[in-house]
Amino acid sequence: VRNDPSNVALYKERSQIYGELLQLNFDNNDWFAYADKLESDLSRMIELEGSAEAYYRRGNWLVSRLLYSTPLYPYPAPNKISELYPYNRYVVAAASDFLKALRLTSDPQEIQSYYTNLSIIY
Repeated sequence: VRNDPSNVALYKERSQIYGELLQLNFDNNDWFAYADKLESDLSRMIELEGSAEAYYRRGNWLVSRLLYSTPLYPYPAPNKISELYPYNRYVVAAASDFLKALRLTSDPQEIQSYYTNLSIIY
C-alpha cells in the first residue's frame, strides 16, 4: 500500500487481513488495534473507487463493529439493534453506506443483499 497508495485491490486485501487478525484477537481485547485500521482501509477504498461493493463492505463492518462493542456480544439479536442503539454512529453510518451501495448498483442479487443488510439495522 505504501508503494501504490491508489491501488484499491491492496486496500481490499489488507482490510481482509485486518478482519482476520481482529477475529483471532477478539478474546483478548486486542481486536481494537485492528478495528480502526480496518475501517480506515474500507474508507480509503470508497475514496478511491466509490463502488457499491466498497460501501457495502464498510456498512457490514460498521454493523459488526457495533455488535462487537456490545457488552453482551454476540447479542443483541440483529433485529434489536435499532431499538437498543437508535442514534448510534455505527448504525447511522452503516445505513448510509447501504443506501449508497443501493444507488450504485443495478445487479438484482446485490440489491437483495444490500436491502437484507439494511433491514437488519432497522
